[in-house]
Amino acid sequence: MTKADGNIRLGFNIPNLSIVIDKLKDTDWTIKSDIKETEWGIIAVIQDLDGRKIELKNK
Repeated sequence: MTKADGNIRLGFNIPNLSIVIDKLKDTDWTIKSDIKETEWGIIAVIQDLDGRKIELKNK
């Protein structure tokens, strides 16, 4: 099996970021950075089961 490319980060704008993060806490996904306000908006970073980081931005 080939390891996932750790240099690529996907990003998605989603509604209800806090609800999504709460639901992910009960799964095998990893929350790398909980919800925080940045100069680019309100974001959180999660990690999928293959090790890829995914940035979720509140829509």
